[in-house]
Amino acid sequence: MKRLAGACGVQLKNSSLCPLRDDQEPSLINRVRSVVPLFREAILEHLEEIEDLYLAEGALERIRSGEEQTIPLKQVIKRHGLQR
Repeated sequence: MKRLAGACGVQLKNSSLCPLRDDQEPSLINRVRSVVPLFREAILEHLEEIEDLYLAEGALERIRSGEEQTIPLKQVIKRHGLQR
């Protein structure tokens, strides 16, 4: 987050965003407001990655416990006509 903030020209104090007051410098307020969507996007992407990891761990556990089975790649290729 610090790297993203630094790239946008915004300094973070103690690794957290400080609340902005209306009497603060307008250019600072505008710069911070302009990076908020970037932070939001980065957080949402990270949450998606965490969700993918959670789902993959669940699938791996089901495979290891015998609840689910894997299909060999050669069989998938043959089944779907993907042979060269």
